[in-house]
Amino acid sequence: RRRHTRLQGDWSSDVCSSDLNMFLDDTPPQLAHEISSPKVFTRDTLFITKDSKITLKSFDYESGSARIEYKIDNATTETYSQSLKLSNDGKHTVAYTGIDKVNNSRTKDFVVVVDNVAPKVYYHFSLEKIGGKAGQAIYPAGTTVYLAATDNSVGTKAIYYKLNNLPEMRYNQTLDRKSTRLNSSHLVIS
Repeated sequence: RRRHTRLQGDWSSDVCSSDLNMFLDDTPPQLAHEISSPKVFTRDTLFITKDSKITLKSFDYESGSARIEYKIDNATTETYSQSLKLSNDGKHTVAYTGIDKVNNSRTKDFVVVVDNVAPKVYYHFSLEKIGGKAGQAIYPAGTTVYLAATDNSVGTKAIYYKLNNLPEMRYNQTLDRKSTRLNSSHLVIS
């Protein structure tokens, strides 16, 4: 909302007449924030890592933006000067305030979950090993390998694996000699 006032008058017979133009800025700044990758939004929650950059913005088209102040969780309020990174795992609230040049202000906040822990990968063999050679377990023909992964925060998107120095593949079924189309007598999984 903009208000423009013009005052006119002869303030005194001894003082020259003058016009005074005034502009009243009573509108707080507009606020926005951006978060760079890596990030994923799932289950109504934004998950980020310690490498994600948080950029805070304030726009004021009347008197102009003066500064942005922010605080993370219940920490001390700080003046924003560059992109932020959050390193501690868990849920965090970022509250920020845009202040214009005539001290109008607006505050926004948002919540992110920092997840710096990779998923845990598990494997299971359908049959017991029958021996070992050179530090490697030997399993009987017909053994099937099952892979699984869990993640305590964001969840698991996909599992990838490599067999016998072949290119990496996405896991979408159990691994056995038939599903992998390998003719070798043994598999090395990494």
